Amino acid sequence: MLALIVLLCSLVLLPKSFSHDPNGRHIGIAQSIPIVATYTIVLLALAYVLLLRALYRPRGSSLPVSVFIFFAFLVVAFCSIWSGTNEQLAGALQLTLGFTAWFIGAQLGPIVLGQNRRVRWFAGTIVGLVGIETLVALLVEEALKRGQPCAHESRTRTGAET
Repeated sequence: MLALIVLLCSLVLLPKSFSHDPNGRHIGIAQSIPIVATYTIVLLALAYVLLLRALYRPRGSSLPVSVFIFFAFLVVAFCSIWSGTNEQLAGALQLTLGFTAWFIGAQLGPIVLGQNRRVRWFAGTIVGLVGIETLVALLVEEALKRGQPCAHESRTRTGAET
């Protein structure tokens, strides 16, 4: 349960990229190059732990078939469809993150939904995070109305001037 809370916090409260997109005018879901962010690391680490759990739990089940299908799709796509440009690698990273999030949900869903107390705790966490996001958005909007630049704007202006 703690891992799920850390994942949500990395997605909602601190989605920090470790590098910047060199093409600021790039349009699309993915960046113009593969960029690692806090949520990328948390998603992949949690998926790794859950994959080990799926492989080594006492029931002795094998690797989920969906993992093989997804990676087979990536191999076929890179070998026959995509030419391997940076933009395509960034898109493949986004696809992998989407699959990873689905895999985590499929593994943690039965654990979380197994007890009403966990469901209420998880729902309360989501409400708390949404409340924090709403409060921050309202504070930023109020600062903009007063003509005060918020932290993001001052960094953008400083970066544009240099």
